[in-house]
Amino acid sequence: MRQETSGKAGVRMMMRALLYAGVLTAGVTLALPGDGYVLHAGQQGILVVVNDQPITHRDVSQRMKLNSALGVSRGSAKARRKKTLDTLINEVIARAQAKKRGVKIDDKRVNSALERMAKGSKTTVAGFEKTLKRKGISMSTLRAQVEATLYLRWVIGQQDKTKVNVTDAEVDKRYNKLTSDPRLKPVHVYKIREVDLPVKVNPNDPYGPQLLQARAVEATQIAKKYKGCHTLRSASKGIFNVKLSKTIQAPADKLPAQMKKALKQAGTKQLIGPMRVKTGVRMIAFCGTATLKPPKPPREAVKNMLLNEKYERMTGRVMKDLRRRAFIEYKDKGAVLTQ
Repeated sequence: MRQETSGKAGVRMMMRALLYAGVLTAGVTLALPGDGYVLHAGQQGILVVVNDQPITHRDVSQRMKLNSALGVSRGSAKARRKKTLDTLINEVIARAQAKKRGVKIDDKRVNSALERMAKGSKTTVAGFEKTLKRKGISMSTLRAQVEATLYLRWVIGQQDKTKVNVTDAEVDKRYNKLTSDPRLKPVHVYKIREVDLPVKVNPNDPYGPQLLQARAVEATQIAKKYKGCHTLRSASKGIFNVKLSKTIQAPADKLPAQMKKALKQAGTKQLIGPMRVKTGVRMIAFCGTATLKPPKPPREAVKNMLLNEKYERMTGRVMKDLRRRAFIEYKDKGAVLTQ
């Protein structure tokens, strides 16, 4: 069965991999790329055969796993799977197209791309490897993916000679749009920490109230020593099983009026409580307020964003034509349904 696909759904994943791998534009601030590209011809569970090259369930799952581990995975599981499969199909086609012309990506070029990635992400190739290892992913997976993006770069360059540029006016327009986003406005927050004294009380335990009372007494002892959030640990010293939360930054517009009033009345030198909660006894420490100003995107990042979008459109045109001429046979109905 032969099916022709445009490859549009895989364009974003493919271009993200290309740009993140540092093989399309110089001076781009880089992040870790998407999944590695490994095909297992003898693997069971073949989804698609592209020009006699199989793509398996494992290939797709490994790519998705790496995307997720590196934080470049978006959308629903079905959408991510579709994009991943399309990307792998594009990579097979690009690799075959390049090899027809006698083009071979050697280790030196892969190493160079990896070093550019590392420099752009303010880490090292060894740092990449450690990150992947912690996630249970081998460095060979990343290397193979980078090799695939280099083949894609060559094919796109051969098929479309258009030079992608972004004008200052285009950057200004997108920058102004992004910086006017309400999510980038300063946010006023209350800084709070919870002081918990856990109590496991069986509803039928006649000594339950006494246990709670004992914990309340201990909470009062902590409150007497408390002089501010910086003294929480020393004030709790000697009291059994006290749990101190990390600082919670609660947006002022989300806090109930009664809670804000109680925090202001207590100030930063007194604890609120003790009070009964489901897990035992709790007190609240008010650590003050702050205004958080989300950082605005650098103009260079906005420029790169626009370049990415233009490369996506260009790549879409190239891959649409190449996929039309490729032999793509779906072995799994589920794979067809994702197209």
